[in-house]
Amino acid sequence: MKSFSKIGSVILALCMILSLCTVAAFADDAVIDVSEATAKAGETVTVDITISGNPGVASVALTVGYDSDVLTLTGVNDGGILGSAFHSDDYSANPYTLSWANDTATENFTDNGVIATLVFEVAADADAQDVDVTVSYDYENYDIMDVDMEPVEFAVSDGTVTIESATTDPDPDPDPDPDPDPDPDPDPDP
Repeated sequence: MKSFSKIGSVILALCMILSLCTVAAFADDAVIDVSEATAKAGETVTVDITISGNPGVASVALTVGYDSDVLTLTGVNDGGILGSAFHSDDYSANPYTLSWANDTATENFTDNGVIATLVFEVAADADAQDVDVTVSYDYENYDIMDVDMEPVEFAVSDGTVTIESATTDPDPDPDPDPDPDPDPDPDPDP
């Protein structure tokens, strides 16, 4: 009987370890991704924030960071896949908080795709450079949780806005060989 309980304990322990590995592998597939974008000084640029491998969420709070000397947040378009959005209209806040709260939801939101599109204006005097657009959240603070009020873990992949140099040609159609005498007289009269 003792050997059966030892074998049963070992089997039970293995089952518990395997179930934890499955949960960890599943959580590793959940990603919040910030897209890459390219613009020139003075232009408007959009950056998508997407979710993939969504195991199911009810409430989400994300902190967006960027270099406000180069980028100015001018708008946020919600993707409509995470329920009720409560994004601030104060686009001057940096970091900026995106939030979705569905306190009365009875099921998790499990869709994948674009959760928000950020609209930035690039500074008119911006030099050519890469500007990071970051997203973060606090797992311990339950910034992302499911309907059971359990925290949900996502990997985060930050994005970059590449600012290209604004090349200007002062004279787009130069005349390399101007003719000083456009109508010369081939046979002058004496």
